[in-house]
Amino acid sequence: MNRHRRSLSFLLLLFVLPLSAAPPADEDRRLAASVAAICAADYRGDRAELARQAALLDAAPSKTHQIYREYWTGFAFWRRAINGFNETPTPSDLVADLDRCAEHERKALALDPELEDARSALAGCLSGEMFLASQLTPEKKAEVFREGLAQMKLLEQKADVNPRSLWIVGGKQMFAPPPFGGDAVRASATYRRGLEAARREALSAAGRPPWIP
Repeated sequence: MNRHRRSLSFLLLLFVLPLSAAPPADEDRRLAASVAAICAADYRGDRAELARQAALLDAAPSKTHQIYREYWTGFAFWRRAINGFNETPTPSDLVADLDRCAEHERKALALDPELEDARSALAGCLSGEMFLASQLTPEKKAEVFREGLAQMKLLEQKADVNPRSLWIVGGKQMFAPPPFGGDAVRASATYRRGLEAARREALSAAGRPPWIP
């Protein structure tokens, strides 16, 4: 009897173990699909789809790859705002999108302070809010500038081979007033470094999970 019970238990394990291993693979596929949808919507300038994808990703119950879920949710809101700057008339919800971006990138950094892509996205979102400073209350404006300048300083210290970080730093060098570091020559050099870094990254991307920027 005990022998039969042990055999039955072993057979159950054979069936249960594969089932318990299936959800992570399913979550990987769903996260990869969300990342692909966000990038495609960004390319099309589809702000409605970016909002929908961000909401779906944010509402997902799984905690698998939570750092990257926070990063990509914030990224979707960031790109929604960036695409909004290209519309005429300018949408009225850009600050709200940038706020949401910053919220999720802060969460990603809380989970991993070394995730440079989250820092570059946060710096980019805060730079967007600084550009829209006239729409902010005096209290929020002061906070955005304080955090934005601090994050940009950290990013400048770390940006070396990450093309997205170099793009953000180059933008600051290109468009900031000279007293705050604006320098078109430096910006051009930074953008060239970013292009070289992007080529190297693209050539070495084989086998990398699609949710890693």
